[in-house]
Amino acid sequence: MRTNDGCQNKPSHHNPRVRSSPSPSHTEGSEATHCDKARRETLKAALLLLLSLVVFFWPAVLGGRVLLPADLIFDLDPLWQPLAPEGYTHPANHVLSDQVYAFFPWKIFALRSLAQGHLPLWNPHLSGGLPFVGNAQSAIFSPFSLPSYLLPLYPSYVITAILILFVAGIFTFLFAREIGLGKSGAMLATLTFTFSGPMIVWLGYPLAPVIAWLPAMLLTTERALSRKSGLYVAASGLAIAAQFLGGHPETSFHIMVAWIAYALYRAIALEGWRLSRLLPQLLRIVTAAITGALLAAVQLLPFVEALLRSVMLSERQARATRSALSLLTHLLLEWHQWPTAITAILPQYFGTPLDKSYLYPYNNYVGQNAYVGLLPLALAGAIVLRSIRQRSTPRHSLVLFFALLAFVCLGVALRLPLLNAVNDLPLFNIASNGRIRLIYAFAVSVLAGLGLDEINTGHRDCYRSTLRLLCWLALISLILIALAYFGLIVFKDEIISFGRAFVEGQWGTPYYSRPLEYYYAQVKEKYEKRLTSFLPNNLLMYLPALITLACLALHGWRKRPRPDTNLWAYAVLGLTTLDLFIVGMPFNPTTAPEHIFPTPDAIRFLQEDPDIYRVSGTDLILYHNSSMVFGISDIRGYDTVIPQRHVNLIDCLEGHYRLGIRSLFTGADSPLLDLLNVKYVLTDQELDGRWKLAYRGKDGVNVYRNRDVLPRAFIVHRAEVVDSATQSNPEGSAATQSNPEGSAAAQSLQRITDSAFDFRTKVVLEEAPAGWTEPAEIPATSTARITDYEPNYVRIEVETAADGLLVLTDTYTPAWKALLDGQATHIYVANHAFRAVVVPVGRHQVEFTYEPLSFKVGATTSLFTLIILALFLVFKAQHVRNLSE
Repeated sequence: MRTNDGCQNKPSHHNPRVRSSPSPSHTEGSEATHCDKARRETLKAALLLLLSLVVFFWPAVLGGRVLLPADLIFDLDPLWQPLAPEGYTHPANHVLSDQVYAFFPWKIFALRSLAQGHLPLWNPHLSGGLPFVGNAQSAIFSPFSLPSYLLPLYPSYVITAILILFVAGIFTFLFAREIGLGKSGAMLATLTFTFSGPMIVWLGYPLAPVIAWLPAMLLTTERALSRKSGLYVAASGLAIAAQFLGGHPETSFHIMVAWIAYALYRAIALEGWRLSRLLPQLLRIVTAAITGALLAAVQLLPFVEALLRSVMLSERQARATRSALSLLTHLLLEWHQWPTAITAILPQYFGTPLDKSYLYPYNNYVGQNAYVGLLPLALAGAIVLRSIRQRSTPRHSLVLFFALLAFVCLGVALRLPLLNAVNDLPLFNIASNGRIRLIYAFAVSVLAGLGLDEINTGHRDCYRSTLRLLCWLALISLILIALAYFGLIVFKDEIISFGRAFVEGQWGTPYYSRPLEYYYAQVKEKYEKRLTSFLPNNLLMYLPALITLACLALHGWRKRPRPDTNLWAYAVLGLTTLDLFIVGMPFNPTTAPEHIFPTPDAIRFLQEDPDIYRVSGTDLILYHNSSMVFGISDIRGYDTVIPQRHVNLIDCLEGHYRLGIRSLFTGADSPLLDLLNVKYVLTDQELDGRWKLAYRGKDGVNVYRNRDVLPRAFIVHRAEVVDSATQSNPEGSAATQSNPEGSAAAQSLQRITDSAFDFRTKVVLEEAPAGWTEPAEIPATSTARITDYEPNYVRIEVETAADGLLVLTDTYTPAWKALLDGQATHIYVANHAFRAVVVPVGRHQVEFTYEPLSFKVGATTSLFTLIILALFLVFKAQHVRNLSE
């Protein structure tokens, strides 16, 4: 059997039913016929997949709704609670907050910047400013970002989702056909991976745009190695680049490891261990990887630069450090993830966020999902068992590879004994490896297709094994359901006590600020929902048993020792699709367009102020990143690459509450809020002192103006230079210990947070300004007026009667450059986290420009590589044309 595409007269190396090559006299006609057949077959698969996706997302495709869980804002944020639509009770899916509070605001900011002619390298609206392209998850250059650039924003959400799953599915089909699967087996692999639990729960996150390219990477690499084709090496490089640009470096790392494993396996399978034969194949693999990395350098290099200065890296490195005893315990006894293996057959065994019944304290529904459908799992198990029993089967090595890939990925995700050691390997130890369930889903999908293919070719043992496994899975599921139900009844008091103890421990934080009785009632309600979910009226919980009964009924109805392969294939495809649709369709809810961040009156009040300023809020008011939607800057922020210096400073503010990389405030008392240019605070508290009520909201959320706020840019004439040669106390504050940039940074942080320090007249520097001396007398007036403020550019008009230091309270990074009257001038680290330049007496213009070298080098590298690749493709096309003539 020939490969599915490429129209080459070459048998598939994986297919046991190899046909002899046609005679030379019939080659041309046979090849044309084969090409036409392959195209028609692929077109049919693509149309079927597209139709399935339209049905899956019908509320967003046909119902005029937006594929975005924006109803979360009405539950979480007191500012939006009064604007909830009539009849609103709770969000459709409360665990998808990142889609609303991170990716949506970033998308709005990116579109606005691009519409204004700016490539948003820097985000000035959060945390004093931070890299935007460098956070990677903004995915500015991802192919899947094109719909939002070319189409209206709201429709682009469902179009992007369909495009992501279509790319994942159609390349899975082509890859399955390339390695010799039949049409029904390839279609099963396609539907299983496309609609698998891990793909659907991560669809609104940057993980899906990355994993979607894994089948394309394997397909192009398979053809590059089996056909020794430079054209497919280039295509593999393009697929690798596309996944790097998808927006999630952790997932890119994971699938690159899987891709390398497959490429090495295929190279060795094709050439053996002879170095002379293996070396050219290894060169093709390396060339594809390098090509992909170079094409994506425009994204990769800014990310690396931002990551090295971020709080995320330092926190994950700190968590990766273990003692010998804790390491041993970690390798053998870290059991918290093991129970989530149950979701491979019962996806809602621990509950669902759709009704807030999820109850498992060590993980969430998204992170633990491993469901690929019951029939695909049984088929995958059957083909693996057959391959183990009959090692001489032509597909033995292929089955073994994907079985090992699935087992290792799931084992690492579950942190099984010994396999947990992978989580401590370099790079793995700073990644969230539970997400490699995505690769597990793909591997099982391929195995399922192989299993169905074996049945279609008449292997009764595989058919019988599948039925037996289905029966066992159904029996296990019923036992687990019974155990859970009776366990909930027997241990009711203990479970409710555990829930109450949990909320009591969290109570008083911004996320648990309501009366304890409210949370006690929630615990009891969640318990009742969990108990009810195991009753027979919840058909979704009993899907394994129902699917098994359907298959057994089909088998008994036919009354044949061998299955009707066509009927069996259609039944498997239909039942799998129905299974995955029932489980997955409700997970990604839609929202009416008019209910996506409606503008509260308090926001309208803030938008009327033309000044450049920042805001803050108490508790969950104006929840993180939501201010970006309205073009308002906030000192808080939620991002993966928030600079370490900003975090160290914010952590020292009174009333600050940080959960991971989320930043919230319980009060507004810190005097450093003046320095941070916080002009307004949104709160339901009563503030006094320097806070003046500026707007009283009808909903209880008021806006207070800061009488003592400093402007974003101001001039001081006194400087205190910390002694960088002095070593900081190793037993000092947590902020000092976590600061990776040396003693000068630690001392500047200690100095600026000292209540006796007057930041209005003096600035803390970490190096002495060259050629500057403090004036004998401080002039009465010195002005700094911001005349242009853009994401990557700031222009300030300065007038001073004596030499001074212009302080701009935007985050410092070395990538910012400054010009004084058109001449380059040095930027100093000011007050631990900000920027300062020396300004001599008189009137001057100071310009700050964000010019990261990483982006310049990355963009140049990507462009140059793209040109080389285009020239190569033109040359290959011309070469093929010459041969045909």
